[in-house]
Formats: sequence, C-alpha cells, structure tokens
Amino acid sequence: MSRHACNSESCQSNLYPVAKERAIPVLRLALQKDPNFVEALVFMGQILLQKEMYAEATERLERAISKGKNAEGIIHLEGVAALKEPEDPNCKFHYFDSLVKLASCLSIEGLKAEAVEYLRAAVAYNPAYKEFLEQCENDEEEFGSDLVDSRRRDY
Repeated sequence: MSRHACNSESCQSNLYPVAKERAIPVLRLALQKDPNFVEALVFMGQILLQKEMYAEATERLERAISKGKNAEGIIHLEGVAALKEPEDPNCKFHYFDSLVKLASCLSIEGLKAEAVEYLRAAVAYNPAYKEFLEQCENDEEEFGSDLVDSRRRDY
C-alpha cells in the first residue's frame, strides 16, 4: 500500500461498497505493520463511519488525531457531526463523545465559536460535559490541550 494520501473526499466517498469491504483487510494489515500510518487510520475511520460502526471509527480517527494530524482529524470528525444523531444509546454515547473531541480539536485550532456550538450539543445530551463548555467559553487553553493530551496517552 503506498503512502500517498488521497486528499479528495470524492476519492474516498465514491468507493463502491464491494471495494470498501475489500479495503478493510488491506487497511488492517497496513495498520498491523505500521500502527501510526495516519492515512490508513483516517481511511479506515471513514469506512467504519459509513458502516455506522461509530465506536471503532472514533478509535481510528482519535488515533490519527493523536499523531498530530489535527486538521485531518477535524475533517473526519465533522463527518461524524454531520450524521443524524443515533437512536441506539451506545452509538449515541460515541456520537456525542466524538462531538467533544471535535470541539477540542477546533479549540486548539482557535475556532472557539464552532467548538462551543458542538459542546452545547454535547452538554444537552450529558451535563457532565459542562465543564468543557465552560473552559472553552472562558477561553481557557486547558480545554483543548488537556483533552487531546489525554487521548494521546491512550495510544
């Protein structure tokens, strides 16, 4: 598998379902050989999102973000945010957890207003996220960096 990134969203989103299914074992093999292969993490995350496998997709996208690819991570977490809120409680948890991660990345990039918007949605789902919202609204640097640092330690 080559290391060039397919930066066109249409390149990845227009894959036929059969091609996506065939890509999964190849991506898994690539990630076994190089767990830090960001493009494979992102592509796998995208495929898993489309298959509505939110927990697994979030894990891959978080790992890509933890490797310092904040901008790429934002693009794909925005894909999660664009999805309809899931009905299943387990999926719903991962959906809102992804919104908090997206807010963290946006905050680090200086996009506080957008971060606050996602955090408000997360707080409406789970008031425990209110602390993150308050930190972001008060322009506290700890919010984004603390959350990202904790995720980096996970990998």
